[in-house]
Amino acid sequence: GGAGAQNLGFSVTGVSSSTVTGGTLQIGNSSTGSGQVMKINSIVPVGNLLINSVNATGQLQTNPLTVINDVTISAGAYDANNLTTTLGGNWTQNSTFIPGTGTVIFNNTTGKSINCSITPATFNNLTIAGSSEVTTNADLVMNGNFTISSGIFDVSTANKTLDINRNWVNNGTFTEREGSVLFSGTTVQNLSGTSATRFYNKTINNGSGVSVTSGNFSVKNSLTLTNGDFNVTGATSYTLLSDAVNTAFIAPVAITSGI
Repeated sequence: GGAGAQNLGFSVTGVSSSTVTGGTLQIGNSSTGSGQVMKINSIVPVGNLLINSVNATGQLQTNPLTVINDVTISAGAYDANNLTTTLGGNWTQNSTFIPGTGTVIFNNTTGKSINCSITPATFNNLTIAGSSEVTTNADLVMNGNFTISSGIFDVSTANKTLDINRNWVNNGTFTEREGSVLFSGTTVQNLSGTSATRFYNKTINNGSGVSVTSGNFSVKNSLTLTNGDFNVTGATSYTLLSDAVNTAFIAPVAITSGI
């Protein structure tokens, strides 16, 4: 874009069929003038998405976006505008992501990762829905729900922290390693899933409470109640684990909390 805000963009609508196997939609470069909002409105997938100028914001319009491979926010901002972004590759974030009330869905068939120099990286809803593994190399905040519909989610050997403000659903595999999961919303948070979930460290910090509504859950190291009640009556089982390395424990319970 040239000087001044021009609201340039990328629009592909009104097509009945398409074939996209690669390529990159790049938003901004070294010549981009200041204050550019580049609108993205496409009913067909793009190969890769690259946001690449401090002067550019790539902003979704009307339609959710499907990215076959990678989303890379190198500079500038990616504004999901309350819409869904689905990707099959890696998520790399070195600049601003504005999730709004939208959802990011990983639909990968091979192992992929979340790589962010900005940490914690903030999403609204984050869904793992592929047939392989997604590994996070950054601490994550979810303002909405965290859902493992299928596949595997791994907190990595760096033992990253997840801070979730709404609900937890695990119908796949959660690899907890020695990471921490915090439930720190302001309305009641529900935990459920058809797959067994094992936490390493788990913290309840929600004055409205956290409830297990279904499924098998366990804690390998510490269960900490900082604020709010933790209700496990809906669980098929809830277990504090003990093995040759660790004996799970309940940390001293705050006066504002209970089980």
